[in-house]
Amino acid sequence: MGTSQKTTSTSTASATNGGSRTEVDTPAPAAAGELELRPHDSQFPTLPEPAISPMSSSVYKEQVRAALFQKRVEPVRVGRFILLERLGAGSMGEIYAAYDDRLDRRIALKLVRHGANIAAPDELMLREAKALAQVNHPNVVQIYDAGTHDGRLFIAMELIRGQTLTRWLGEAAHLPRPYRRREILRRFISAGRGLEAAHAAGVAHRDFKPDNVLVGEDGRVCVVDFGLARVLDEETGGAADGERTVIVDADFTNAETAPIDLVESAGDSDTKAGLEVPRLTAATRLTRTGTVMGTPRFMAPEQIRGGVPDQRSDQFSFCVALYHALYGAFPFTGERPQELLSSIETGVHGVEHSAGVAARLRKALCRGLSVEPSERFASMGELLAALEPGLRRRGGWIAGAVLLVVVAAGVLLWPARAADPCASAGAAMDSPWSTERQDAIHRALSQSGLPYAETTWRGVKQRLDRYTKDWRAEATSACRATHIEHVQSEQQLDRRMLCLQRGRAGVEALSSELSNGAPEAIQNAIDAVDSLPELRVCSRPENMMFGLEPPPPTVAHDVAEIREQLTRASVVQQLGRTEEALEIARKARMKTEQLKYRPVRAEALVQIARALDGAQTAAARSQAEALYFEALDIAEAERHDQLAAVIWSHLVRLALVMDSDTRQVHAWWRRNEAAVRRIGNSARDDARLHYFLSEIYLFDGKYAEAADAARHAIADISRVPEQQLELSRCYDALAIALVPQGQLDEALVLHQSALKIANDVLGPSHPDTIKLQINYGLALWKQGKLDRARTELEAALSSMPPRDRDSSLDGGLVHSHLSEVSYYQDKLDDAVQHGNAAQRIYQRIGAPAQRRAEAYMNVANAELKRQNFADALAMYQQALALREHLDRDPYQLGVNEGGVAEALVRLARYDDAMSHVRKAEGILARSSARDPATQAWILTVHGEALVGQHQLAEAVPMLEQALALLGGAPDPGNQVYATWALARALHGLGREPARVRQLADSAHAMFAKLGATGARDRDAVSQLIDRLSPVRTSPTPATRDGKTR
Repeated sequence: MGTSQKTTSTSTASATNGGSRTEVDTPAPAAAGELELRPHDSQFPTLPEPAISPMSSSVYKEQVRAALFQKRVEPVRVGRFILLERLGAGSMGEIYAAYDDRLDRRIALKLVRHGANIAAPDELMLREAKALAQVNHPNVVQIYDAGTHDGRLFIAMELIRGQTLTRWLGEAAHLPRPYRRREILRRFISAGRGLEAAHAAGVAHRDFKPDNVLVGEDGRVCVVDFGLARVLDEETGGAADGERTVIVDADFTNAETAPIDLVESAGDSDTKAGLEVPRLTAATRLTRTGTVMGTPRFMAPEQIRGGVPDQRSDQFSFCVALYHALYGAFPFTGERPQELLSSIETGVHGVEHSAGVAARLRKALCRGLSVEPSERFASMGELLAALEPGLRRRGGWIAGAVLLVVVAAGVLLWPARAADPCASAGAAMDSPWSTERQDAIHRALSQSGLPYAETTWRGVKQRLDRYTKDWRAEATSACRATHIEHVQSEQQLDRRMLCLQRGRAGVEALSSELSNGAPEAIQNAIDAVDSLPELRVCSRPENMMFGLEPPPPTVAHDVAEIREQLTRASVVQQLGRTEEALEIARKARMKTEQLKYRPVRAEALVQIARALDGAQTAAARSQAEALYFEALDIAEAERHDQLAAVIWSHLVRLALVMDSDTRQVHAWWRRNEAAVRRIGNSARDDARLHYFLSEIYLFDGKYAEAADAARHAIADISRVPEQQLELSRCYDALAIALVPQGQLDEALVLHQSALKIANDVLGPSHPDTIKLQINYGLALWKQGKLDRARTELEAALSSMPPRDRDSSLDGGLVHSHLSEVSYYQDKLDDAVQHGNAAQRIYQRIGAPAQRRAEAYMNVANAELKRQNFADALAMYQQALALREHLDRDPYQLGVNEGGVAEALVRLARYDDAMSHVRKAEGILARSSARDPATQAWILTVHGEALVGQHQLAEAVPMLEQALALLGGAPDPGNQVYATWALARALHGLGREPARVRQLADSAHAMFAKLGATGARDRDAVSQLIDRLSPVRTSPTPATRDGKTR
């Protein structure tokens, strides 16, 4: 085990061709479980690589033969292992990449060289391999098997791709100093955990240094090259009595045959260079081989003296390496072992305290560098406990990737003497949700004067108490999985904690903003808490950034700062400050231009797009759409799957409010669904997908499909009991989909349920509660409970702040609904006034065309009922122009066509009316809405147009069907025109004079109930009655109410 490996993703041959390494005497850029052969250190040169061995030659010859004769390569085997390529070699042997066909995996195979200067090595090395095989720890190379082949000892071990810690330290030299120190400490503590595990298994390394630590491509830190390792005495933890270590001064010479340079230890007899040591045990004989027998710069003084090293010697070497990494200089001076020993005995030298290393770290290092082993820490565990608090960041949490590397070491802020290394893994949440922060938020809300402030505080506290508790549990679980249970790699821990960091950063930003007590922040507080990142997904390894590569160390600190700013922008926007969020996000994006890490640029683009979308103007939303797609290109290219799912979700919602073509919206929804499935959808994800689908079908006018999607959303979100507000919105969505289908009783119950949840969670005066109150009023109107509906809607309007009444979508909706209710209450002036108010608001805020069309329709209906037919026609036509452009919602489009037709009938333009009424019938036939009153109205308008065209026979069955659908409804407006038109058709055909008289009398009575607005129609009925009977009665003035939608 005295030869190391180094990993690369290419073979030796390809590396040579590519110019990576070309010299035979340079270690191959190679492959595996332990690492590179020896450091390329000008102060301590390495031994030359031995000549190619017969085994290596066999592999090479077989490959050449296969290439020349186009034959299959015959495998060269060592036991059950197939040799693939040589990765490197040293004085004790060679390392190969090999394949274990029994367990179907690639491994690293070490072969001890024939002729190595080892006396009977097998028993000792097999004993060491067996001991190491018992160490199942992510920070120690895993030994799989050991044995002999053709008289040569082999050891099969884990194949790891990566680079030495030495090389990593060189690459990290240009990083900002505070960040670099944290990164260094993280990696060394992980390596220390590996030494601790080896010590627990009874194995001391005896040659610990950065060259013998591998930093894997997956971020895992692994101690390797146990070539000088020895088994400790089981009882004493040290070497067997009488053993003495012989040190070859290999690091001070290029010659493998360098003389033995012993340094006399106390009580030993003089030993001269080049003399054979008279008494050597098996362990000592292994040490006596010609390989690099330790590195003097990192040796403990007892090793230099020739004493027997143990686990406390590893501790000393560890502290030398960490000291050098942190300070950039060795703690002791000297060019030869005796000089080093003299320097060690005089104490730590080198840099001053001004190097920026915490005094506590320096104190721990100095203790670990004590001359006497008994003065060092009792174990590696105690040393690591003293070092671990050094990962704390003064003044707060290390955000983003900086947080990631701290937590990846698995030592998040726990006390130095804690028995459980993960006992305080969740302590990072203490500051964002401290008692002081909670008091500040409660005080700010109480002083706001908002009527729902206290209810909001209770909701925020309940939710954040639960969220922060869950966060601590997830952080502890993540730590334990790596550092206690050993079922998770360092890289998996990195990604898991990066996922959790989003939640912690959100709590930090949210609690900070809420403590300011801004009204818009209070209004959106509970929604913002409910929108915090879902924590449960962080415990699923497949969801930890979903293939996204973390930022390289050179930019990790900057990426972390940018992500922290973007989190704040997101929270600020959720709290209602769109312009401020846009400014923060734009500044963050400018910083991404300097980085070569595109995923964070995509994140910045998304946040800018969200802020523009929040501006609620058509121009801003067009910009947002372009930015979303720019970010999507990056996210999909970089495998930022989680961000891609978020982008598609935003695009679907944006398409709905921008009145995009319905086919496009459906296509984008399918992309959103695919993206969510890719990342492993949660109940919240499923609910959101189905909620959006319900909205899409609602705009399509496919109400049955919309209701089905809403029911699925309710089932999904019911699996997340804490998401009560989302449940209330899903109830509301289902109710809205049921109303056009005539399922009014169920819709009313759902509206009541949604409103009750909002009242309990938000309070009756909260704007979100008001939204649900509006929908409840609308449901009451649909059930004909006009007075109650008007009361609910007027209460909702009066509860709004004055600015919202005149400049918000909700303000426009209330005016629009009040216009409709006023129409059915025959308060036509109010209907026109509210309809015009809604139209002004919609134009002011750039509301969707769908809403503007509704406002035109409401005014048109009122003008039609007021007998202003030309004005009504103009309004219907404006609404129709908007809806035809939408190419969606067939129900409303059909009603709109019917309105145009009715206005044309009143203007006696029957041919023009016929064209529109036929379009209305065709469109409504494709809609899932089956409102009998609407069908009866369209049949009536069609029948009236036919009567006007003197197609009386065709008109009669339509008018009969209309009256049957109405079924004696108490509202005369639903029957009067069908009754009057049927009377005229039958009279013109000369049929059923008695029934004609009955129909005329009924129409006369109904027009009388409508008042002055039906005076013209009343007079026409009177004239018919005069012709039917010589006895004339004085008719009561009658009017009509127009159509029923």
